[in-house]
Amino acid sequence: MKPGIDLEVLRRTVGDDPVLMREVIEDFVPAAQAGVGEIRAAVESSAADGIKLAAHKLKGSASLVGARALGEVCAALEEASEQEDWQTIRASPSSSTT
Repeated sequence: MKPGIDLEVLRRTVGDDPVLMREVIEDFVPAAQAGVGEIRAAVESSAADGIKLAAHKLKGSASLVGARALGEVCAALEEASEQEDWQTIRASPSSSTT
């Protein structure tokens, strides 16, 4: 199983300070959870623009800390929302409400 955060990417972003790395991760996790909540709320209200905005924002922060899988899901959601591809959007793990 791959780790959720690629520490090499995080090191390139913030340096090799373990305390700073931990602080960044501790800040990222609740922000990511809030971003997923925004995506879910936008899916529930069928707001493609809201999905696109929330996914884009979360994709950016995920890429900075090395959360590659999350970033990939967000990129797919962003693209699907541009196309209003509700089948893909609803199948995404970040938009699932279950």
